[in-house]
Amino acid sequence: MAIFSKSLKQRFTGAFLLVGGVGLMIAGIWILFSTLEFVRYSERAPGLVMEIVGERGARGSKLYYPIVRYRSLDQGASVVFKAKPGLWPSPFSVGDNVTVAYKDDNPDDAKIVSFWTLWFLPGVLIVFGLACLFAGRQTLTKSS
Repeated sequence: MAIFSKSLKQRFTGAFLLVGGVGLMIAGIWILFSTLEFVRYSERAPGLVMEIVGERGARGSKLYYPIVRYRSLDQGASVVFKAKPGLWPSPFSVGDNVTVAYKDDNPDDAKIVSFWTLWFLPGVLIVFGLACLFAGRQTLTKSS
């Protein structure tokens, strides 16, 4: 004899998926708007991928971070930074010319202007959030 009925399990699963979907959507939209603000108010400069550094991630998988050098346009200072996020496999190679976006007041806070470094994470969070919302709605509809 089951302690919980199938209908109760479906309701719990549906509610869990809905709450998770809302959380993923909020995180994705927050990161999206933060990225849009960064891109809107940042300066651009040409950069060069000098090195690709491999590091172990939290789960033991290897992630690759490009080390990029660029010259800030206003101060002319050479800046070297480790671009985030770490990716596997790396979409960049040593010697690649890239466009760098950075804040005037903080040239060390720089990002490579590319789909992978700017838009991939918020896109994935929003898509998975929508999928969880849809699955949660379907699960709750079936349990009724």
